[in-house]
Amino acid sequence: MKRNSWTGLIAVAVAAALGGYFIGVHAGKSRSVDAVAVNVSETNDNSAASRHHNPAPTNSQTELAGNGRLSLEQIEAKLKSQSWNGYSDNSYQRLLFSLTPAEIPILVSHLEKNGSQMSEVRNRLLMIWAESDPQAALKYAEGVKNPGERTQAVISALTGWAEKDAAAAVAWARKLPPGPLRTQALMSSINYLASQDPAGALDLYLNSAIKRSEAGNVSMIFNAWSEKDLPMAAQKALQLGTSRYRSEAIQAVASKWAEKDPASALVWVNGLANSNEKRQGISSIMSQWSSKDCAGAIAYAQQLPNGPLKQSALSGLTYEPGTLEPNNALALAQQLPAGSIRNNFEANVINQWAQIDPTAALEYVKQMSPGGPRNQLVQNLVSTLANENPEIAREFISTLPPGQALNSAVMQYVQTQANDDPEAALKWLQQLPDGAAKKNALQNLSSQLAQSDPSRAAEFANTLPAGSARDQFVGGLVSAWAETDVQQAVQWASQL
Repeated sequence: MKRNSWTGLIAVAVAAALGGYFIGVHAGKSRSVDAVAVNVSETNDNSAASRHHNPAPTNSQTELAGNGRLSLEQIEAKLKSQSWNGYSDNSYQRLLFSLTPAEIPILVSHLEKNGSQMSEVRNRLLMIWAESDPQAALKYAEGVKNPGERTQAVISALTGWAEKDAAAAVAWARKLPPGPLRTQALMSSINYLASQDPAGALDLYLNSAIKRSEAGNVSMIFNAWSEKDLPMAAQKALQLGTSRYRSEAIQAVASKWAEKDPASALVWVNGLANSNEKRQGISSIMSQWSSKDCAGAIAYAQQLPNGPLKQSALSGLTYEPGTLEPNNALALAQQLPAGSIRNNFEANVINQWAQIDPTAALEYVKQMSPGGPRNQLVQNLVSTLANENPEIAREFISTLPPGQALNSAVMQYVQTQANDDPEAALKWLQQLPDGAAKKNALQNLSSQLAQSDPSRAAEFANTLPAGSARDQFVGGLVSAWAETDVQQAVQWASQL
């Protein structure tokens, strides 16, 4: 590519980047306190409540408390020296559960000296501490100096308390002054309250300062309520006046009811007067029913008279591996009306099939007629296999003829691989024959790398031999880089 071509590309990239910059500045000025509150909420949920799991100690956990038990100093040294794979690491769990209630505050205090790098461990310890001494754990959490970490620490301690005594945790949270911390404290407690006292959880949700705009909370409450007392949950769902909450509740009850007795669930839903609620309930039932008895659910949906109710029933169909052979499920799919409902069901079956037998699933897709549904299936399968079995994904791509299916497959493979091994993705791309698939993927790869590590992307570009592949990679790199750092992008491109 000639220098004047690069100059034009830079000019376009700079203009686009500066336009985005001024728009971003303008939008940034309107950012409200509510946005900050949402960010705090999301952080707290990920760091504590959503990942809290406290099973009864296993044999491997109690072994540490026996003769071979590590000392507090040894446990602290291990926690500080090793990189733990989150809460799923069994060694990490065993270390934490080996601590006695008296040792936890000592270790938390020691870890505090390491600053934010040990905040995740501290928060997990606060959860465990709060199960035996919630007031002490919360008092400690409230004393954390960093405001953001303090919020996470309080929510962690409150979550541990709520698992043992949700009503007491909620009562404590209610006494907090209005604000993001109180809202998040109530939200983190309501999950546990729902399993212990669903009526109390619903009352808290509907009659407190909790941000009721967040979707799914009513569903969560009625899921728990249906497990505990299905008839009462069904009765209460119909007493809700607000259409949105009532709809969520009805769907949750219908789904739970269908787990045990889809025929009775259908009788209940078909008795609803509101047509929208009836359609939503039917869809929930069909989703649950078809996951266990696909043939029975499809047969029921097919016999319904044509209309919105039948459409909702068919749209709710899903497939669960182990309940029916994939080939048989795909044969049943042919009974469904042509269009998005059949396409979506086939995609569900094939994606699940690929998890078990990718070769057979890919062979089935190769035999499908060309077109949009097949192209989308190809893209979905390549996305899955690029992570789990990249060799099979590449082999499959090599069998595709030029066209939209190939373009989508190459793009999807490169996007997935670029996150783990961009060098390998680029090397594979260079081996492909020239064409639209290669061109588009090269530009996409360079853009993706420019957003995460532009210097590294530039190094890649410098190793490419002169030719169209290099030009396409550089073009995407310059455009994406200029969006975040115009000066560096211009400086690098001007040296080419």
